[in-house]
Amino acid sequence: MRWRSKIFLVCGLFIVSTFAVSVFAADLQSTQKSALVKDEIILPRGPGEYMEIRHIIFKGTNEEIGCAMGDIAQKDYGVTKLNQYADISYAKARLEYMRRNNHILLEWMKGIAHSYGVSLSDTLFDTSYIPSFYTVPQCSSLLIPAAYSANGHTFYSASRDYYTATFSEVVEKKPVPGEKKMFSEAAVIVIYPDKGYPCLLVSVGDLTFGVDIVNSEGLSVSAFEDDTYGITRTPKDLSRATGLSMSQAMVLIANTCATLDEARQVLLINKISMPPMPMHMQVSDKTGRAFIYEMSPDDFSGHFVYNNGKPQAITNHGVYAYPDPNKIPVNEKDPYDTFNRYRRLIGFIDSHKGKFSVADGWKAMDLVVGAVPEASEATHLKIPLRTFYQIVLDNEERSIQVKFYIKDKSIDPVTGYAELIFSKPFEFKLRSTIDR
Repeated sequence: MRWRSKIFLVCGLFIVSTFAVSVFAADLQSTQKSALVKDEIILPRGPGEYMEIRHIIFKGTNEEIGCAMGDIAQKDYGVTKLNQYADISYAKARLEYMRRNNHILLEWMKGIAHSYGVSLSDTLFDTSYIPSFYTVPQCSSLLIPAAYSANGHTFYSASRDYYTATFSEVVEKKPVPGEKKMFSEAAVIVIYPDKGYPCLLVSVGDLTFGVDIVNSEGLSVSAFEDDTYGITRTPKDLSRATGLSMSQAMVLIANTCATLDEARQVLLINKISMPPMPMHMQVSDKTGRAFIYEMSPDDFSGHFVYNNGKPQAITNHGVYAYPDPNKIPVNEKDPYDTFNRYRRLIGFIDSHKGKFSVADGWKAMDLVVGAVPEASEATHLKIPLRTFYQIVLDNEERSIQVKFYIKDKSIDPVTGYAELIFSKPFEFKLRSTIDR
């Protein structure tokens, strides 16, 4: 399908357009206390390998944390540009919205502004996010409630996939010299704020956003691309952004909510829009209660799909739009098709005997791994799709096990399907506090 190239072209305009002005802060003398506790590479990229993984720990006030995010974005990721609003009225309205509805992100915005050397009160720069790869991976996940779990813990496993190409290649252009491949740099981040719940998350782009997040209360939030909503309905001009994006709503839930009911209220109270890439989210608590939140492509209304205490699968189509798994579309040509992956996960649930172990969670993800020469969602170019990481998140333990894509072991010369090599699983656990 051709819409993939269109969205990346739009996203490219966000990042490199004339209104995205470079702001260099290397020579600025910061008077703030640093919130950075750790910033180290835990998985270096070897010859012929794809990913470099960092482990980052923040502890401090939320403003200090925002400043540290901005510093790392510039120093380690080369993000030296902030996007601008269309005019000052949008900037002031967004700032006032955060004052009323999202105090933690407001403090992050203050810190990011400080890092980039701009004044939040009179700037056109949008410091509510750090412009990097503004997209959501294609993914599959299986949630297992505590009542169905062998160890009595609610957990989910997920496979996070995307294209092994540079941004330019995805939008059908020649790579810019020195350009990094998409999602080739990721980070496991731990945040211990002065206000709000501590969080453990995996970020694959913007440091203010996590694809997989669990907070100190055992509430998890995870993001997935939603192709049912469709790219034609997402906002194309972030210079006129208002309220919260869906990704920012996810972070607000993680920062402030202890229960599923509180998370629902966040989604109902706030003005929420799609990011450039359409997405839906899954929220779950340590008891095993969970819902998938999606937006209708017809009237933009929000829909909650509760798991009713049972295992729940999610891939890249609107679950509310296809309530009967037996009636979802069939695509016999593409094994990676969202409906085929969803069907395999439902089959795994239905055929399983006894309770589900963590090993079963890993096994389920092997059924939906991304290792194809071209997914049906891509452009006409044969851009390989790979699973960048697989994860098991334990809500009770507030922990994750995650293994990252290293490189292809082999590629079938007939089908083009690859066998992948992953790192050993890394394990991280959120503590109640941490010493500096």
